[in-house]
Amino acid sequence: MMKVRFLLMVLFVALMGCDGEEVFDEAQQLAIDRKLIEDYLAENNIVAQEVGETGIMYVIHQAGSGPKAAFANSVFTHYRGYLLDGTEFDTSSGRGVFDFVIGAGQVIRGWELGFQELNKGASATLFIPSKYGYGSTRQGSIPPNSVLLFDVDVVDIR
Repeated sequence: MMKVRFLLMVLFVALMGCDGEEVFDEAQQLAIDRKLIEDYLAENNIVAQEVGETGIMYVIHQAGSGPKAAFANSVFTHYRGYLLDGTEFDTSSGRGVFDFVIGAGQVIRGWELGFQELNKGASATLFIPSKYGYGSTRQGSIPPNSVLLFDVDVVDIR
């Protein structure tokens, strides 16, 4: 009984020490990311479309042909990933075509949603809020809560 009381007291003290302001608010972060993307688009005179009401924005630089990518399709792409400040964090350059299956959880959710707006031969830029990227966790050189930009070329969809 003494151990239980002690554990309850430790738990109570630990919970009291939590600062409520440190709690991650996904909706608030999405609003921040939306604003960052909107500001970036305005500063660079870019007109983009939104994927549903997700906050994921995209610009098609070259239209493709055929049906858009859909759930369970394999997508083959070249890409370059970078942050709003232009810092590149990944690229397929020199590694060949990258492929993934939409809906299989192989890539970030922003790709699974964004690529469904594209078809074979399309060239586009995806603007992905952190919620649909890596969220509040650091991923290698990508800081937490980072908006991700991807220049993509859809080579094939099967």
